[in-house]
Amino acid sequence: MTDPALLASRSLRPAGFHASAAGALVFFPHAGAAAASGRRLLEHLDGTLAGLAVQYPGKGDRKQEAEPHAIEDLAADIVEDLAQAGLLAGPPLTLYGHSMGAAVAFEAALQLEAVGHVPRLVCVSGRRAPSVSLGFTLPLSDAVILRNIEAGAGVPAEVLRSPKFRDALIAGVRNDYTMNVAYHRPPDAALRAPLRFLLSDADPYVDEAAALAWRAHAAGAFDLLHFQGGHFFIDQNLDAVARALR
Repeated sequence: MTDPALLASRSLRPAGFHASAAGALVFFPHAGAAAASGRRLLEHLDGTLAGLAVQYPGKGDRKQEAEPHAIEDLAADIVEDLAQAGLLAGPPLTLYGHSMGAAVAFEAALQLEAVGHVPRLVCVSGRRAPSVSLGFTLPLSDAVILRNIEAGAGVPAEVLRSPKFRDALIAGVRNDYTMNVAYHRPPDAALRAPLRFLLSDADPYVDEAAALAWRAHAAGAFDLLHFQGGHFFIDQNLDAVARALR
């Protein structure tokens, strides 16, 4: 893994990155989020894994790019970037995706395995299994989306007070929700890589039964770890989540 290749990458942003680490962890953010949302977690890896956060088109420093329209296409572009950065030639990758990012991470893992790279670990949280309905339908009102954005934190209050930026943010999140709801894989779409679910005890979108439905997508090992918190539990449990990824 080389820093120059990463600096030229469309979608990969180093965070807590150590070129001498034994492997790399790729973090896939939730709907509406930029790569920076994973920075605190990746910096908690303490050099055991090189941290990389995905920057989706239309987010962060790619905000001028067109939003993606399908999880499958988004994942394919990320896999291409991982290959161009030389990361598929190194140790097996660790993938972690939260909420919509869980779908992107899972799809990326399927595509990686199709080209012969079986990840070391695929970790997901905050989303129902790809073969199961998410439990809500579109369209969601602007007010509902705005409440979800506020719950996710990380967005400065002054941004939300600006109609121009607030409306752009809501449009981007709605696009992500549309992709997330549309994404589906049959139960026999299963990973050879170990699959781990991180379950928050007060997540309104996923209970233990829904988390266990991910087991159908594991051809190999599957386990479930419990955490305290709501849907956005990661920053409340940085040390414990980092341990679950190492």
